[in-house]
Amino acid sequence: MACATCHVWVEEEWFARLPAASPEEEDMLDLACDWAPTSRLGCQIRLDPTLDGLIVRVPRSSLLSDA
Repeated sequence: MACATCHVWVEEEWFARLPAASPEEEDMLDLACDWAPTSRLGCQIRLDPTLDGLIVRVPRSSLLSDA
């Protein structure tokens, strides 16, 4: 892992269903703007059928600017 550009907020009801973040992911989340208790790196969430319907939000600070 080399960045935190895929930082997302996971809806609380889904957050508890995810495996715990690795120490490396937690280190990268320390670099993320707008960190929240349900922050995760999207690239580290392994999708499978049990996560059908997963809701995440992208922090405004992660969105690309038109400028």
